[in-house]
Amino acid sequence: MSQEEPAMAFVNLMELERAARGILPKVVLHYYYGGSNDEITPNLVC
Repeated sequence: MSQEEPAMAFVNLMELERAARGILPKVVLHYYYGGSNDEITPNLVC
């Protein structure tokens, strides 16, 4: 029976983003920082 590594614990979003910068490709981070799925809010307001 193998032991799994413990999950990383993040206190806030800034810590999660800092960790993501070290793991995710730049293109994914740019998509996230660019407001992915932001078009949903304006459609709901109209």
